[in-house]
Order: sequence, then structure tokens, then C-alpha cells
Amino acid sequence: MTFLSASSSSKIAQAAVTAAEQLGVTQSITGAVKKSQAVASVETQLKAMGFTKVDQQTVENAVEKAYSDLKNTIEATYTKGA
Repeated sequence: MTFLSASSSSKIAQAAVTAAEQLGVTQSITGAVKKSQAVASVETQLKAMGFTKVDQQTVENAVEKAYSDLKNTIEATYTKGA
């Protein structure tokens, strides 16, 4: 059995949130779509690491926390009209 540390899962979620924000700028997608993209990205990365069971709610929570942690940086970097 493989375990994922909280630090590793946080980094995966932060990378996914950042990528989704970039898509929001380049493709004008909305918040709900960005979240969905970030969740899918985390799930894909976890599966690539060998995790066969992924709890959807845990992944969504990690993505929401990552967004909350990065919110100020995201807003400064990916402003509307930038």
C-alpha cells in the first residue's frame, strides 16, 4: 500500500489549481470549470503515481484548500483582462 503525504498532495493540488487558473486566462473558463479541471488533474496525477482508489471529496477539498492558500497570488498574477 502506498501512502501520500499531506505535503505531496498539497503540492499536487497547488500545481493543478495554478494550471487551471492559467487555462482561465487563455481559454476564458469559469470558476466551476477551473475547479473541475484542477480536480481531474489531481486525480490523473495520483493515478499516474499508482493510486488506484481516489476519494473524490478528498481531492475536491485539497483543490479548494490549494485555491484558498494561493488566492492572493493567483489574483495578482491572473487578473481579468491581463
